[in-house]
Amino acid sequence: MIVQEVMTVSTYGDSLRCEIYGWGQEDPSLFKPGRPIGMTGGPRYCESPGCILEAMSRGWRLLGPPQPFEQVMYKEDTNEKYQETHYEWWLVREKET
Repeated sequence: MIVQEVMTVSTYGDSLRCEIYGWGQEDPSLFKPGRPIGMTGGPRYCESPGCILEAMSRGWRLLGPPQPFEQVMYKEDTNEKYQETHYEWWLVREKET
């Protein structure tokens, strides 16, 4: 059976070479009937590429351009709140189970 994996990642910039700092992955092959979705493996069973370009070299395809979003940040020394623009990417890959 062929399933489609979905990976979402966050970067500080909109370049294919920007470092990935956050990610999530949905892999239907990890689903176990009768068990909650949260108990289907976890991050140790998923890839964690360093950048978008690396993910693409592993067979992931982009679903579209990165989408900017505002991330609330806090300065370490003063704890002052500020916003930074970060980017979210969606990628897919087919996998045979």
